[in-house]
Amino acid sequence: MAAKLADPEISLGDAVAVVKLDPCSLGRVLKVANSISKRSHCSVSSVDNAVSLLGLTKIKSVVSISHTVVPSQNETEIPFALERFWKHSLAVAVISESIAKQMIRYKTLDTEAVYAAGLLHDTGKIALCSVKPELVTKSVIKCSEKPFCETESEQYSHSMVGGMVAAAWKLPKDIKTAIEYHHAPSVQDDLGYLSSIVHVADVAAHIVGFATIEDECVNPLDADAFSCLGIQMESLRVIASSALSRIKTIESQVEQFR
Repeated sequence: MAAKLADPEISLGDAVAVVKLDPCSLGRVLKVANSISKRSHCSVSSVDNAVSLLGLTKIKSVVSISHTVVPSQNETEIPFALERFWKHSLAVAVISESIAKQMIRYKTLDTEAVYAAGLLHDTGKIALCSVKPELVTKSVIKCSEKPFCETESEQYSHSMVGGMVAAAWKLPKDIKTAIEYHHAPSVQDDLGYLSSIVHVADVAAHIVGFATIEDECVNPLDADAFSCLGIQMESLRVIASSALSRIKTIESQVEQFR
């Protein structure tokens, strides 16, 4: 994807499309954009706004650096396939955005922020592989018997670490909260729509075959989180099915970048 951005003919719109496909690039772009916008006391959660704020030249630099500093599968101990991780992250982002678009009829939601939270929700897994790879490996081994999140220690859960990463990147509070509570949105004092959307989308992605780890148990659905969205289970099935075709289209587009 960094190679695609290196194309001198790429437009700002195409740059947005490329950034929206990659959790690493998106996280770095939002981090830099929020560092700049902090001076005006505004937070940036939209990829479009971040790209407009930074400009094409800086976007290319940020993405190039992000792909340099993030270790490859061969350079660090990552006990799951990065390709599967990417597909799961993308599936959660697409399903999250689709849920938000259905809810927008009666709720005010930033669909760009929802998409970003979905794409970044499992950032903590990659971060945890860098500092405590043995813990991730244990969870990968056990997650065929019970959900990944239930195999983790409270001190080093991927959702908690993901929240710390989001805070370090100075991401908007609602995105940080969604990352931190995407497995248990009802634990929050104030049940937020963004956390609930990402949680439901994560469960749906597992059900339709986009799990990060093969034979991984499906996470339990938080009934309160699902109820607060105000959508029917049949609507969620339709959304997930529609997302499948969109993801396949995106996959074919990504192949052109390689």
